[in-house]
Amino acid sequence: MRSRTGVRLLELMENAAGMLLLIDPTFSEQNEGQMARQRRYWTMLVENLSEIVHHLKRRGPDVQRATLDDENRLRIPTAICITKMDQHQTDAHRPAEFLREQIGEATFALIENSFSNYTVYACSALGNDARSTPEGVRLSGNPRPWGVVDPIRWILEESMHTQGSQVFARFGW
Repeated sequence: MRSRTGVRLLELMENAAGMLLLIDPTFSEQNEGQMARQRRYWTMLVENLSEIVHHLKRRGPDVQRATLDDENRLRIPTAICITKMDQHQTDAHRPAEFLREQIGEATFALIENSFSNYTVYACSALGNDARSTPEGVRLSGNPRPWGVVDPIRWILEESMHTQGSQVFARFGW
């Protein structure tokens, strides 16, 4: 967040109508290297959320009211998308519970304490034609993505609910 791109991202957060947070749940079977990467991922998430809140708290009262609640949680509608759910289809109907089981109570509490307006979605870019092989996930047939439009639709609906026609201007409509 301290790079030039990160600073630009922080500036964009001031006027964001919504946010997509993509989480890959495929880290359940881990070796030592994968566990270290997972720890870095969650550490980076915590640090980035902290930077976003810190940045928004330094802005004027209008930006603060629009982006943070009284507990300094992000009120920007956030769709948390659990990706690669084609590999966990039996849990696709319960994405929040599945995420809680995968990342643990403490990390899930981070999500609950960081966002005042969020929903968890299951999605797959490949679709039902993916299968696991010893070499990795392989696509058999054409991709059939699912669950990718609902998070965007929810963000738009939430933004319309809270900000009315200003959302259209943010998206250039």
